[in-house]
Amino acid sequence: MNTSKNYFYLLLTLFLTINSYTQDHYLKTKKVSTLKSFFQALDNNTEIIIEADTLNFTLEHLEKELQLSSDNSLTSLTRKKVGSHYYLENDGIVLYGYNNLKIIGKNKVNIISYSDTDDILTLRECSNISIDNLAIFHKDDTCMGMVLSLLYSNNISITNTSLNGSGTIGAYLIGSEDIIFKNVALFNNAFHAISSINSKNINFLNSELYQNNTFFTEETLIQTKFSELKFYNCTIYENQSERIYNHNENIDDYIFYIQEEDYAHYYPENGLHKNIDLTPYIPVFSNCKFDSNSFELPKVITQKKGNKTKITINDIFFEYFCKSFVKTLNDIERQYFYFSILELTSFFSNSGVTLNNSKNKNIHDINSLLFHLIYTNTKDFISNYSDFELVQFYTNDDNSFEFITKALKNKKAHRIKWTLTMNTDHKIIALYNDLKK
Repeated sequence: MNTSKNYFYLLLTLFLTINSYTQDHYLKTKKVSTLKSFFQALDNNTEIIIEADTLNFTLEHLEKELQLSSDNSLTSLTRKKVGSHYYLENDGIVLYGYNNLKIIGKNKVNIISYSDTDDILTLRECSNISIDNLAIFHKDDTCMGMVLSLLYSNNISITNTSLNGSGTIGAYLIGSEDIIFKNVALFNNAFHAISSINSKNINFLNSELYQNNTFFTEETLIQTKFSELKFYNCTIYENQSERIYNHNENIDDYIFYIQEEDYAHYYPENGLHKNIDLTPYIPVFSNCKFDSNSFELPKVITQKKGNKTKITINDIFFEYFCKSFVKTLNDIERQYFYFSILELTSFFSNSGVTLNNSKNKNIHDINSLLFHLIYTNTKDFISNYSDFELVQFYTNDDNSFEFITKALKNKKAHRIKWTLTMNTDHKIIALYNDLKK
């Protein structure tokens, strides 16, 4: 490892040490040994030491023991969350809004689910969280649930922990940043060991990725969309995926990827040149060991020079968002709606989105936006329209974008113009729609 890599690795280790000291210095410590006592102990500025061998996070068990009920309706998803608390959503427990919290297993603690569809543990809008010495897994050999999900969270440290998939995805990140996985094992995940969407500064140190993709070999070991992933001193072995990660190596491969995902109708054939730097979205591997994997390591491709163009990385973000948005409008009652709104919300500015020139920025997630369009718009927007289709794109010089959708109302086609504004961080700050016949 060269000097610069050693220096960066030292900085990461120093950050972990300082962050741990700062948290420990101000935390109140609570020791727990049951499921109920664990959830009762959850609080900000708290260190929880779990003395039990196993905690059962199966959804039905949580509903019974904690006297909670899950509600997957759109109304439930748009309800404004106040303060730090936990709740049941979709297929598992969500820890919401916690700050300065440490969860530590005295010995290795099993966090388990007996349901093959449970998302075992989700952290949403949390900050300064440490998880240490846990083994999180489904008891079934095969399942379709997530293991650990980090949504819109920052400054999270996962150490000495195993994420045993026996199902879908080991580490699932959306809209999160400054995350460190240290001495973590990700194995037995059917789709991806890691899936990261619109997330920044995600680091894996001294970790292992092994025996993943045993069923769905066509899926990538690491799925990344607009994310910055770095791996240091990691061991990656016996994975059966055909590719280590998806196409982000250069702009041509990125175009192929978005065409493959049906996100490329805007750009002319020669519209994108080699001058857009996509290297931040290519996973970086430093001093990592690879052994007995089914994939071949991709070649390191340097950025090629090309003609100047007005197309920017924001244009790619814009197209990705609006295509996904239109798909979501057509998918409100279907099975992929929940995951679509999670991903789309990561494109919203933290300060909120101004909708239809409102003075108040009170729209903070795609759930609230859809709720507004369905229930509070005077035109009863979505409930009267169907079969949305994306027909045109425009890019303006003021960092705003326009797209036009066609939709059916009373069996007649209507055109709806949308104007979207992004900031320099590729986050949406305003959205406006204008109904046109």
